[in-house]
Parts: sequence; structure tokens; C-alpha cells
Amino acid sequence: MLMQRFQSTYIPKQDISIDESLIGYKGRLGWKQYIPTKRSRFGVKLFQLCESESGYIWNSSIYTGIGTMFHVDYEDYGVSTKSVLSLIHELKNKRYTLTTDNYYTSPELAEILIKCKTDI
Repeated sequence: MLMQRFQSTYIPKQDISIDESLIGYKGRLGWKQYIPTKRSRFGVKLFQLCESESGYIWNSSIYTGIGTMFHVDYEDYGVSTKSVLSLIHELKNKRYTLTTDNYYTSPELAEILIKCKTDI
């Protein structure tokens, strides 16, 4: 519901990016993540789609391990590809330019995005 509000309030400019974010959390949680390169190394991992210029978070999803909810159209792909395709689902075929880091970038993803008129 919160993401629907974010999406209805603002239309991102052409350049968008996807990366993970970590919300620091030290309590007990079955799907707490460890990312050594982040300032808070333990916490809740989020996949986020942001507009590159302003940093506006246009879409986001929480990574819960095996139980993570992705868009049903992308069940056959790996986690990194599923996360990207699920986050940009509403922006496909609108000529956006997507920037990702090496965790998400793959020949498979590039091929899918090019077919969907999204540059990578």
C-alpha cells in the first residue's frame, strides 16, 4: 500500500537504478541478512528501485529468503533477475534507462530488458 502511494505521487525521470539497502536490526529475525560492506552489517535487506537524479524510492521489496514475494510472471528466474523484473514491472516498455551493479547485471537480464524497451 505504501509503494502504491509512492508510485501514484511521482513519475520517475528516464534514469532509474536498482540496488539493495540494509535497515540495521540486531534483534531476532529468521530472515535477517549479513552484508559486510554496509555500515549496519546485520539487518533487513530491501531491493529498491530509485530515480537516479533525486534518489526517490519508487518501488521496494523486502528480501525474506525463500519466502520472498516476487511478481508471478518471473518465478522461473534467479533471485537477482526476479527482483529487478518485479521492481520495474510497471515501468516496462516505457523507454527507461536502468543502472544496476554487478549483483543484478547478467546477459539474461539484459536480453529481457532490451525486449521490454528498457536500456541497461
